[in-house]
Amino acid sequence: KREPSYEGNFWDHKISKARGYKDPGPSSLVTDVFDSTVNGFLEENITPRLDDSIDLNMPPDDEDEEFEPPSLYGDSSLDSIANTENFYLELQEANNISKAAYKDLIMTAFETKTWIVGIPAMGSVEEFLEMFRSPPPPGMRVERSIESAVVPMAPDLLISVMMDVDRWAKCLSLIVSWADGQAPTGVLQKLRSSDRAIESMLIVDAELQLPNPLVQSQDLCFLRCLREIIPNVWAIVDISIDYFPGFGSEESRRRRRPSGLIIKRQENHSQIIWIENVEVPDVPSEDGTQSEITNSNLAFSAKCWVDTLIWSWKRIESRFYNIKMPVNQEAGTHLLNLTNFMRIAYFDIISESPDEETWVTLSDKEVKILRTTTGDCVDTSGFNNYIAVTSFRLQVKPLSLFDFLVKKNMHIQWPQLLTLQEPEEVIRFSSDSNSITLHKKVVIQNETSKVFRYLLQEASTNGFCSYIVSTPMNHVDVHRAFTFGRDVTIQPSGFAVMPDGPNGLHSNASLVTIAVNQYLNVPETDQAIDIMCGLVSAIIKDITEEVSSARNTSS
Repeated sequence: KREPSYEGNFWDHKISKARGYKDPGPSSLVTDVFDSTVNGFLEENITPRLDDSIDLNMPPDDEDEEFEPPSLYGDSSLDSIANTENFYLELQEANNISKAAYKDLIMTAFETKTWIVGIPAMGSVEEFLEMFRSPPPPGMRVERSIESAVVPMAPDLLISVMMDVDRWAKCLSLIVSWADGQAPTGVLQKLRSSDRAIESMLIVDAELQLPNPLVQSQDLCFLRCLREIIPNVWAIVDISIDYFPGFGSEESRRRRRPSGLIIKRQENHSQIIWIENVEVPDVPSEDGTQSEITNSNLAFSAKCWVDTLIWSWKRIESRFYNIKMPVNQEAGTHLLNLTNFMRIAYFDIISESPDEETWVTLSDKEVKILRTTTGDCVDTSGFNNYIAVTSFRLQVKPLSLFDFLVKKNMHIQWPQLLTLQEPEEVIRFSSDSNSITLHKKVVIQNETSKVFRYLLQEASTNGFCSYIVSTPMNHVDVHRAFTFGRDVTIQPSGFAVMPDGPNGLHSNASLVTIAVNQYLNVPETDQAIDIMCGLVSAIIKDITEEVSSARNTSS
């Protein structure tokens, strides 16, 4: 499994170090992704001005000029001249592919009746347009979707996030599990300097994942180009690198047909058209529960990306609504960083292939059982950390299930309170789509001694995927994390809820992924597997019965 390569910032904390979280400081996650000069998300309803259409039927100023590659002739030998001429032909082909990808993106927006009402003239690129719109190879299918929206980000900020792989991955971390950016090389490097319409260019290598092991991850490598179409209108065009001459492809890699983002300035906001267009393996579903997701455009749809972008922005705008304990001035930043790291560790646990440096897979049947590779112990030597992961389907709307699991998760983490006192909420840090809470309970050890136990939980929904992730904490952890912003140990458990149907949050069924974290001191691996399978099965049975009872009562 590939590892991040971003040195010296939060994103470089590898999953192999996930359980020893160290707060990176206020400048490395929150303030780097979104520039602090932007005022924040406006609460009023924002609707696209769809009547404010853009006609792109006229070519850009330099479109009438011939493509002029840089001078490549130096050595006058026949071999050198032949090589240079071959390179020029490859460069000319790359230029045509790039222009055709841009035109295909605009055509898609035009054909779906967005505010794009014209198609730019890009010369003779029909051959390449046909390539992009041809049927996929045998065993593959095309997932194509489009979403229009207004996002509460200035275009300059949105473009800077999209063209910086590190910030792009952080902002869209609910989907992007790993990403790396590289400067173009070879013919693409020359293309950047030859095509004056391209303002910026980079190669993106990324792995996309949704929080469900039944949804296949996507491994992509593509060229991303920024073009200014007309003043205050931009296009960010993605296209798989293997379309270009001299760049091979891996058989397992999905191919990204012309995809991307069209951005128009709308005062301090951005009116966008997001287009996803990807070739993926057409693998029959082995389990009917995930067929609605894996066999439709729902999994990595344009709407999913847009919802995640807006959710990420709103999350940064969270505010304290309840504080009943001492915290320092950077407590909000510490909370965002810690819970973001907790979620990343949780997503790794429930992924197709959890990080082998951290987890050993003991069983991979209906319930996946993991154990830490480090043999971490708690209180007494010999306790190992085990995780049970599985997915199941419930006949209930995603939003209703999310509200139920937000409360249920605390009862699962604290199955029996050792006092009659209910847990007290000591911190609530939230926005309209995200809530981070810290609950405290008092545990009486004997007549003269008591201790405090805490549960940190983040509950969030982005319009497509919801999750509830938590970790237990002790008094020392809380003091270190929220007073000083120092490293603590995390043990993530929780739920991810996805709609099992084409209607998103309004679907009548939900696909749930559960991860249960437990310390056990047992001599045999088989015994640990049986205990963890029994534990997660009991939790699922309890949830199913409560949901069914509530549905019958309401009906």
